[in-house]
Amino acid sequence: MDVPGGGAGAVGPWRRLLRAGSEIPLAARIVFACDAYAAMTTDRTYKRAMSDADALLELRRCAGTQFDEMVVEALCTMLAERRTDVAPVSPRGSAGHACA
Repeated sequence: MDVPGGGAGAVGPWRRLLRAGSEIPLAARIVFACDAYAAMTTDRTYKRAMSDADALLELRRCAGTQFDEMVVEALCTMLAERRTDVAPVSPRGSAGHACA
């Protein structure tokens, strides 16, 4: 991969641009989880949509690694209040299932 400004030593400045956890604005964390849910539950030309329940299971599975846990909990709670086919918020799946 070509990195502007040179070789492997130039990766450092780019890494400083990345944010993690609470450094990411809350609005961005909310949009990220909601967009992922929408993408998973919408038919695509190359893939059928997941069920709401399966999409929420995936969000829960990835909560704490890929998605903010509090945001996922709030999204699941909100959707459970509006739909009868979505289980209420439950603890994350087994520890062996982490998102990369």
